Amino acid sequence: MQIKFIIFIIFWLSSFESISQLPNYRFINYSAKDGLANKYIYSLTQDKKGYMWFGTGSGLYRFDGHSFKIFRSNADKPGRTISNILQSVFCDSNNILWLGAFNTLQWYDPSKNIFWSPDFSKKRNKELANAYISNISADRNGTKWIGTFKDYFFQFNKNDSSFISYRDIFPTSASKTTLRIYDAGISLFAVHNEGLYEFSSTHKLLNFFSFDAKSITNAFFDGEIIYLTTSGDGVVLFNTKKRKFELDASVNGYLKNNNLFC
Repeated sequence: MQIKFIIFIIFWLSSFESISQLPNYRFINYSAKDGLANKYIYSLTQDKKGYMWFGTGSGLYRFDGHSFKIFRSNADKPGRTISNILQSVFCDSNNILWLGAFNTLQWYDPSKNIFWSPDFSKKRNKELANAYISNISADRNGTKWIGTFKDYFFQFNKNDSSFISYRDIFPTSASKTTLRIYDAGISLFAVHNEGLYEFSSTHKLLNFFSFDAKSITNAFFDGEIIYLTTSGDGVVLFNTKKRKFELDASVNGYLKNNNLFC
C-alpha cells in the first residue's frame, strides 16, 4: 500500500512539472505606433530571410520582428497600383514577391529593391489585371496559379511571362470567383462556392463535384485531402483520390453553428 502511494505521489508531481513546461502562448497587437498605419490586413507571406510581408488596404508592409516598414512601388501607373487593396502577397522559391491587387499584378525583388509589372499590352495580361486577383499560389512543380474574383483563374507561363486563362473551359453555370487552385498530381482542382471543378493537364474539364449548400468559403490542401470551410456546414473534406466529399460528424456538430472563413 505504501509503495502504491509513493508511485501515485511521483506521478502527481510529474504532472505538475509537465504542465509547468507548457509554452506560454500570448497575442501581441501591432498598430500604427509600430509603423503599421493600415488596420486592414488582407494577406501575408514570409520570405527566406524570415521577413513577414503584409498586403493591406494601402500597400505593402514588411515586418522585421520589431517594427513595420511600408514599401512604395515605382512600377505603379495610373489605374494600376498596389496601394489600393493588396489582396494577395506570395513569396516564391526564388524569394520574389508576387503582389496581387484589385487592378494590377506586380513582382518585387527584396534583394535588389526592384518592382516590375507584366506587359499589360498583352491581351491575357490585361485581362488578369482587370479580374480582381484574390489569391496566388504555386504547386509542387513550381507552376504559379492566380485565382480571381471576376474571371476564374490563370496559369503563369514562365517562358514568356504571360498568363493562360481557364475562362473558356468553365461551364456557363460556374461562378466566376475561384477561391483556390490545387494540383493533385494527375489533375487540377479549382475550388468555388458551389463546389469543385476538376481539370486535366491538357486544360479539359473532367468533373464537377457539386456542394449542395453552395457555401464553400475557403480551402486548404495537404496533398490528398482538400479541407473546405463553409458558412453553415462546418468543415467538409474532399478526398481527391476517392473523388468524394467526406464529413466528420463529431467535429461538425459544433462547427455547423458558425460561419467559417479559413
